[in-house]
Amino acid sequence: MAASVKEKALQVQLVQFNNAYGNQLYLPYSVGLLQAYVQQFPELSGHVQFKPFVYQRVEVEKIVAQIGQVDLLAFSCSIWNWNLSMAVAAAIRARYPHTYILVGGPHVPFTTVMGEFFSNWPFLDMACYGEGEAAFAGVVRALIEGQVPSDVPGISFHDRNTGQVVIREPAPRILDLDQIASPYLNGTFDSLFAEQREISWMALWETNRGCPYSCSFCEWGGIDTNKVRRFSESRLKEEIEWFGNRKIGYLFGCDSNYGLLRRDGDLVHELVAAKKRHGFPDKFRVCFAKNSSDRVIDIAQALKEADMLKGLGLSFQSLHQETLKAIRRENMGIEFYRKLQERCTNSNIPTYSELVVALPCETYETYVAGIDTLIDNGQHSGLNIYNCTVLPSSEIGSPEYQKKFGLQVVEIPIFQEHSAKRTAADNVVEKESIVVGSSAASIEDWREMHRFSWAVLCFHYLGMLQFVAIFLRNFYGVSYKDYYQSLVNYGRERPDSLIGQELQSLDEILSNVLSGIGFDKFVPEFEQISWPYEEAAFLKFSEQKGQFFREAKESTDHLLQARGQPFDATLIEQLFHYQFHVVKHYDDDDDKELLVRLDYNLPECITGYKSGNPIELVDGAFSYKVNVKAGARGDKVKFSREVVWFGRKGGTYCYTVTPVSHGVGGA
Repeated sequence: MAASVKEKALQVQLVQFNNAYGNQLYLPYSVGLLQAYVQQFPELSGHVQFKPFVYQRVEVEKIVAQIGQVDLLAFSCSIWNWNLSMAVAAAIRARYPHTYILVGGPHVPFTTVMGEFFSNWPFLDMACYGEGEAAFAGVVRALIEGQVPSDVPGISFHDRNTGQVVIREPAPRILDLDQIASPYLNGTFDSLFAEQREISWMALWETNRGCPYSCSFCEWGGIDTNKVRRFSESRLKEEIEWFGNRKIGYLFGCDSNYGLLRRDGDLVHELVAAKKRHGFPDKFRVCFAKNSSDRVIDIAQALKEADMLKGLGLSFQSLHQETLKAIRRENMGIEFYRKLQERCTNSNIPTYSELVVALPCETYETYVAGIDTLIDNGQHSGLNIYNCTVLPSSEIGSPEYQKKFGLQVVEIPIFQEHSAKRTAADNVVEKESIVVGSSAASIEDWREMHRFSWAVLCFHYLGMLQFVAIFLRNFYGVSYKDYYQSLVNYGRERPDSLIGQELQSLDEILSNVLSGIGFDKFVPEFEQISWPYEEAAFLKFSEQKGQFFREAKESTDHLLQARGQPFDATLIEQLFHYQFHVVKHYDDDDDKELLVRLDYNLPECITGYKSGNPIELVDGAFSYKVNVKAGARGDKVKFSREVVWFGRKGGTYCYTVTPVSHGVGGA
């Protein structure tokens, strides 16, 4: 080393704040990579002392005291930890003016006009954009050699004395990813397991980097749109064994398109084998390839058989062609999707699709038509509907893009569904900006999109009226769009009804969003966490289950009468009788046998419709045993947690039935 090398070890503090889920926390993987990368170079590792990771959300003053005086303070920043990171950085700057402060991660934009960024955050010295390992090592090397780190690729440097900003091009991507040491395999996290035995650690896992797509709403499109680069299989197999030995219960795959590569199926078989050996990892969640294939289905089947799968994502974001063009997105064909969905249904693989509210060029009519198309082509298992979040490193985050499509944006607290109420210790609120209107959809259209979403998510995907809707669609030709819109209209026209009251509650939430307050909703007597609006409504409806079903049947009768189409009132009565008894409820008791007697073979008909293999409706005397398992027996908290929260993605909101006796009459 040169004679100018610091005699005293460089004191480095790495920070990556994560949200806690009970006693579960993610290992600070991003900053772990930075430490592991630096420590593999002897000329650096011998001159650096890394302090213990900072990762838990507590009071700013406690965090500042934990950090103390260091030479380099580096934050991994995402949308969910940016404000706390900045609060801590500002406090450190006030107390320790000579500490170098570096920020990186997906929330840091790359722009040639970094002066505005540093004018907003004047206490920062450096911003790293793109892949961070080599850039971070470059900063460490410069500081060890006693130099100002103003000439490091991938770093913008802010001279706080003069206000001058030096911008460098992103660091070249590391093509051989095995040049990055694994923080799992090199012992980087060993001290966390030794010191934090009460924490149930979750882990992030990369098998590759890069994304072949460039969706406008996604930061991947602005950060790493290039050829997919891979970690070696030997390294990944060692990491799988590490996850098993360390009893990692929940493993989240960071790949942008899992199942895109042929080897992904082999890696899943290694994960399954590890679970058989060690009992861990228990669950594996990943973002599956955007345009799913037989390989993806095979991967999902293997994970399901090992009880490691919560659901297979068959994503769309939108089904409107102009919107897809605006966001640079291509979907699988709807016929191909239908066949995949049928295969998953027949193999009992739970699936879910994803849509985004208020994307550019999307109207209320195209949005609703998209949902109707998805359900009509077999998506009865799960639908996730997201807000259009404006991420700073995405194309949609640019002022030019927002102006082009007339986007209207509001800033709200980030909605962390199923999170506990924020404590006094966590007094920094994280924010996100979401789209609430565009040149194609007014703010009132945005409200209507959410009202329709609320009805579909609560009544179809939480199972309250799913069997009713499926039967009406296939037997009477009532579209899903018309059926769920009729329930919204029923609530709007009858504000004093149970459905009307919950619709008003939704409107209050939407008004809160437009006022910058956010989506949080807590429901008394159930698990005290923040519930998505459709789950909150489901819990409230469950408290007056009988009244809800009376109103839903009245709405259905009105719809059928308005269509001027003859219908069998007895059949509709039986349909609601069946739906009522199979929807799970907090008073269910698995010690009590429940039989449902019907005059039609409705369960078989509905199952046939769902699977794409319809059978004839016949009348007669039919009895079915409702397979009540693990009933909550009056425990509302247990019910809300295990059925509504944990069970939703697996589609466990309704009981199955077993035929007891069939006496077929005339058709």
